[in-house]
Amino acid sequence: MERKCFWLWLSRIPNIGTKRFLSIYEYFQNIEEVYYANKEELSMVPNLNKVAIDSILNHKNLKDTLEYAKKLEKQKVDTLLLEDEEYPKLLKQIYDPPPVLYCKGSTVIDEVAISIVGSRKASYYGLKMAEKLAFELASMGITIVSGMARGIDTYAHKGALQAKGKTVAVLGCGVDVIYPVENKELMQEIELKGSVISEYPLSILPKPNFFPARNRIISGLSLGTIIIEAGEKSGSLITAEFALEQGREVYAIPGNIDTTTSKGTNNLIKEGAKVVTKVEDIIEDIFPYLHSKIDLLSNRTQDHSAKQYEQVTEEEKIILMKIKNGFNTIDDIIRECGYPTSTVNACLTMLELKGIIIKYIDGYYLK
Repeated sequence: MERKCFWLWLSRIPNIGTKRFLSIYEYFQNIEEVYYANKEELSMVPNLNKVAIDSILNHKNLKDTLEYAKKLEKQKVDTLLLEDEEYPKLLKQIYDPPPVLYCKGSTVIDEVAISIVGSRKASYYGLKMAEKLAFELASMGITIVSGMARGIDTYAHKGALQAKGKTVAVLGCGVDVIYPVENKELMQEIELKGSVISEYPLSILPKPNFFPARNRIISGLSLGTIIIEAGEKSGSLITAEFALEQGREVYAIPGNIDTTTSKGTNNLIKEGAKVVTKVEDIIEDIFPYLHSKIDLLSNRTQDHSAKQYEQVTEEEKIILMKIKNGFNTIDDIIRECGYPTSTVNACLTMLELKGIIIKYIDGYYLK
């Protein structure tokens, strides 16, 4: 608890944002030493100006921090520190990870995650696409990350919950602040079945400049980001930019060329974002990460295999027929079907996840 208090203390000092915190941490390697450091020692930290140094020196009192820690415990809010083993590994890899993450709900955030973001004023088509993709991905054990804003974000979270999957809501305010207010029940459900997280301390209200910073966490937690309906100056495009900077995949759902909320996504496609028309377009990219989860997911899907069988695609049906006829290795299936290797791999993964086929050393077989 003592170690955590020093992190909470420094993270809440005025004029110490994420970048300065990270500079301080890189220099001292131990936040407790910062508390006992003098002005001369603090002045050795790169990028730490006089205002920030004075702010640290004027706030050397842990009494308020200890009271704050009690408040966190009372409200059942957990914290993840950057140096904690449980801190999300993908997020730790970005340029400026939050030193402290506040969490309501589960503190275990799966590495196999995809974020879905888009317009707050989305069309019916956009909302249903967000819900559908989130449902299908979550059904396969993929965590859905979004920002719990109105529109696309809300339906992405709802789709994941309908699939009884995991979803993470990243807020641009404290985790004890409900925003938007109409999402109160949704937030409560996510707390029970997923995670509500933020880098902002308790009681911090949302501000416009908080949301772009929040977006780097959404993309940072994810292997890739799906953009569904975004205007030319949409905040969702900021998330896409962060994803590219972080070396993550950017996906876009094509939209009506006459609709303003589709201009941003259509421009992304022109600039090289991967077009998504079905969930397999995403699965083929994250296949190496997803494949390790198949054994864990198979028990969950077996009970629903009959229902899932009805939902197989035409490509999957053809592959199933080839397996049934004895063509059960990847090379055989590719040769007989004429599909690209990536398509066959994606379809086989989907069929395994649906509990329809099983893989042995010598190939695939119907269950």
